[in-house]
Amino acid sequence: MIYAGQAHIRSVNFKPTMQLVAKEELDSEQRWSESFARSQDALMKLAERARQNYLAGKTELLDPDKL
Repeated sequence: MIYAGQAHIRSVNFKPTMQLVAKEELDSEQRWSESFARSQDALMKLAERARQNYLAGKTELLDPDKL
């Protein structure tokens, strides 16, 4: 059984942990955004190559049943 005083102590101890988790999530999101922004040139080159292959008839439709 948890008494009212114990529940308060647990919630107080829980806040720093949640703040740390939230900060780690924000940091991770920031790193992902920066990495994605740096990769735009490479992504554009890959997209153009895929487009050229498609126009040249070098592609085929994806059949999910064959995966």
